[in-house]
Amino acid sequence: MNKSTIILYSSMSLNGMIADKQGGIEWLDAFSSPDTDYGYEAFYSSIDITIQGNQTYRQIKSWDIEFPYPTTKNYVIASSEDQEKDDNVEFICSGHYKQIRELKKANNSRIWLIGGGRTNSLFLREKLIDEIMLFIMPVVLENGIKLFEIFPTRTSLELIDSKTYSNGVSFLHYKVFYPENAIEE
Repeated sequence: MNKSTIILYSSMSLNGMIADKQGGIEWLDAFSSPDTDYGYEAFYSSIDITIQGNQTYRQIKSWDIEFPYPTTKNYVIASSEDQEKDDNVEFICSGHYKQIRELKKANNSRIWLIGGGRTNSLFLREKLIDEIMLFIMPVVLENGIKLFEIFPTRTSLELIDSKTYSNGVSFLHYKVFYPENAIEE
């Protein structure tokens, strides 16, 4: 049986922020290095599909750069069908979780859940995330967007890999376990 894997892959501050209050990620620049990409290229080359929330998509579009995920199929979770056409993405505007479950069943793909915090929370609550890969940056942000904006139900994680970089960045890779009463559709 084919089944895709949805991976929440993100960086966050020590206090759990994935972006500043305005959605900016410039604070991550302090941790960029020409010597390491923290495994990003290898990770991205293993990805077939990306999924992101509409706010995250709009934030990326505001950066006035080329679309950063040209080699994958890309979906944006949106609440309204009133979206500006973009050949880089397909908008999912209704039946979000049903469509994502169908996508998971129809493919044997690696899917990157890009976020943001609300989308991450809703996917976890709907038992759609299979793995979480986090880069914990050694910085505390005043306020911002949390990794999980809406607290989901209790979820267990198993650490399957970790690494610490010389600049204090920590990588944690978890497998997600849901309660026994998890609904698999």
